Amino acid sequence: MKHARTALLSFLFCTAVHASPVTYAFTGAVTDDPFGLSGLGATINGSFVFDASALDAIASPATGSYASTGPAYGFTVQISGQTYALGGALVVNTANDIGVDQYGVLAQDAAITLELFFQDATSSALMSDALPKSVPSVAAFDSRQFRLFSADAEFLGSIDTLSCTDGCSSAAVSEPTTVLLVVPALLTIGFARRIGSLRRRNSSGRLRAARCASDI
Repeated sequence: MKHARTALLSFLFCTAVHASPVTYAFTGAVTDDPFGLSGLGATINGSFVFDASALDAIASPATGSYASTGPAYGFTVQISGQTYALGGALVVNTANDIGVDQYGVLAQDAAITLELFFQDATSSALMSDALPKSVPSVAAFDSRQFRLFSADAEFLGSIDTLSCTDGCSSAAVSEPTTVLLVVPALLTIGFARRIGSLRRRNSSGRLRAARCASDI
């Protein structure tokens, strides 16, 4: 039983922490261009890669923050022939029923910020603060902003489409929190078995002591 329990724990842990890169692509149009680098209505084409197995870093049941770290993750966008990209880290943020529903994607460093920010004033776009297992419906959000800020470029835009292009099945697997439910159960079973074993051992010891006393 001990070896089987150890093997199961190892399997669940490895499954839970195994990265699951998923790529979402989006399109839209520029709505503001203070530097005059393109023009209003210019096409926005972009994508981002996140970890579908990322854990929620916020304890609140209404808001979530899911960080993806590593060379596989990042955010890329093309506007008027110019590519802007950040790799190595990305965060997906969610908020559910806080007066609004929100879904956001953020990648930034000291030089540039790339961001998607969706908001639904009716609080009906998301079911919870969990990382969505399927592509959020763009139509469910009344505000769908794209934002790019850097020292020599700034764009605001409106997003028209959002779709999954790679690793789509990974987003639909069981949530990694499953292991957080199974592990305590296994540990409880193991603890109960040890207590039972100790009780049987103590009972046997008392019985032997009683027999010795009767022999005297």
